[in-house]
Amino acid sequence: MKIVFAGGGSTYTPAIIQRFLQSSWGAAIDEISLIDRDPKRLRAMAFLSKIVVGSTGRRNIITANERMRDGLEGADFIILQIRAGGFAGRHRDETLPLSFGCVGDETVGAGGFFHAMRVIPEVIKIAQEAEEVCPGAWFLVLSNPTGIIVRALLDRYSFPVIGLCDVPFDVAERIASVMEVTPNSLKVTTAGLNHVNYVISIKRKETEILPNFLSGWSGKHEEKLGFPRELVKTLQAIPCVPYMRCFYNPEEVFTEQSERTYSRAQKVEEWQQNIFDRYEQQPMEMLGQLLNERQAPLYAEIITSACGALSGKGDKFSACLTTMNNGAISGMPRDSVVEVPCLLSENRCEPEGSVTLPLPALAIVQNSAIYENLAVQAAFSPTKETILKALLVNPLVGTWPRAVELAKKLDTDY
Repeated sequence: MKIVFAGGGSTYTPAIIQRFLQSSWGAAIDEISLIDRDPKRLRAMAFLSKIVVGSTGRRNIITANERMRDGLEGADFIILQIRAGGFAGRHRDETLPLSFGCVGDETVGAGGFFHAMRVIPEVIKIAQEAEEVCPGAWFLVLSNPTGIIVRALLDRYSFPVIGLCDVPFDVAERIASVMEVTPNSLKVTTAGLNHVNYVISIKRKETEILPNFLSGWSGKHEEKLGFPRELVKTLQAIPCVPYMRCFYNPEEVFTEQSERTYSRAQKVEEWQQNIFDRYEQQPMEMLGQLLNERQAPLYAEIITSACGALSGKGDKFSACLTTMNNGAISGMPRDSVVEVPCLLSENRCEPEGSVTLPLPALAIVQNSAIYENLAVQAAFSPTKETILKALLVNPLVGTWPRAVELAKKLDTDY
């Protein structure tokens, strides 16, 4: 089995590789190919990943390539974790919208659109190469904005594609923390789009407990889950933090972002730069940071479970994933790309039945899905008209004057 990391210079890479090799099916991996056009990042992550492989007693199975085609050939899985524009692009995505009174983020809103316009052309280049050298490979999308990337791939190619995100897992852990139980004692169901999603069910021993959970909403609930009692009672669902705060509390989020001294991009870049500067002198210390920092262990578990299930060498895996709707959310077009509970098994990703969103939640999800479709069209055919349409429909832009001014910045800065 060959697994490719497109964007192998990502600092998540060593943690995912470690979890692969610790899994019940890890012995089936013949090659792990890291591809990145940034030689410094590629060299660092290949160096640390080889230490991970060596610690398991395996022979070296890591290859490093700056040329996409060379690294893709013969791949069974392509883990997409590229960031087009690097941290400079992310910083602009997070800060430029603030100049126009909009929240700044690399996944939703105007920033997410700017990111999509940069990343979709890069994703298409990868897909074109993959179509020739590994046409049966699965694309597992970690890159943001995930939903738009998945839609772009599904619109143009026949590859099997899924998007994976830590938000559904994170919100389940938050709910378990409020209840003071272990996360595996609950079945938490989220549905919607990637980063535009809601908790619509909480089951404990097959008993639905969401209504009771909402009726007992307290300050502790609000602190952990981000929203006031009246909102969740009105929705009869829980918007998933952190991204849904941009939709329900945009003024509050805007104020928080405007008052920051550093953007999130700058903070992450500073932390990563420390890794890249010291990995050769202090490899074990830097590797330890990578294996435990932020959400690395959670992402590693998600990706490992997905690859194991899809390869048929691991157990079946149930999770909320981004895929084609095909009736999974009632009230949404079948060809929408949604994030819903899915079951992964050998070469199959199947939504686990149909779910219904409360009408106020469905309205936001429908609007966001229309925007994502227009964003893909703009990325494929970037004209003044397609860009303005996408920005105008974007639920976090909201006005014609903003759309016009943001479109001008797209022309000059991107």
